Formats: sequence, structure tokens, C-alpha cells
Amino acid sequence: MTREEHETEVRSWGEGVCQECGNPFPQRQEYEKSCPVCFKISRDYKVLWGDQAFLWLQEKLQETQAELHTARRELKAASQKKAAPPPRLRGGLLRQVIALCHPDHHGGSERATKVTQQLLSMRSKTPKKRKP
Repeated sequence: MTREEHETEVRSWGEGVCQECGNPFPQRQEYEKSCPVCFKISRDYKVLWGDQAFLWLQEKLQETQAELHTARRELKAASQKKAAPPPRLRGGLLRQVIALCHPDHHGGSERATKVTQQLLSMRSKTPKKRKP
């Protein structure tokens, strides 16, 4: 049998949950209630290297599922957090800070330009008070 033929057969299998250890296992027939390792141990059959490899894969699957669960929980928590609103400078303070940081007062400094640009972007997001 070729590898492709084996893969085709494996794709047709269902997923069972072992009554002994609670781990998932490939269930070929409805009557199979135990994973191959638990089945062999319960019958006192010899556990081969392939069986041990299957057991190792079961443990890796459990670890991966636990990591996935944790990652999903962290992602959900992160998406529920709201970003902190930008600070608001009130009473004309923003206008004064822009004037103090303006590159004209700092010899055209690149840093002063960047800071002023950031402050100006804050100004465009700050609602303006209307005079009555």
C-alpha cells in the first residue's frame, strides 16, 4: 500500500474519545471505545514503539489544545480592552504647548517638527467649544 492510499484510508476515520484515558483517538469502527494504547494495556498486549509514538502524539495534542485555549482567551480579553483615549489639554493649554514646541522657536529642529505635528493631530481630534 502506498503512503497516499494510507492517507486516504486515515481520512475516512472518525474521532472517538477513549473511555479509559479520555483522549481523542482515530475511531475506525463504531464499536471501538478505547485508544490503541489503552486497548493494548487493558488486554496485557505488548506496547510497541508505534503505540508509544501514538501516546506521545496524544500528549502533544493536549498541550497544543491547551495553548490554543489560552491564546483564544488572551485574544478575547485583548479585543475587549478599549484603547485609552488620547490625553486632552484643556483651557488653551494645547495651543500654548504647540507654540512652545514649534520648530520656529527651535531652529527648525526635526524633533520639534515631529512633536508639533503630533500636537497638531491632537488638536484636530479635540472637539472645539462653541461660543454661545
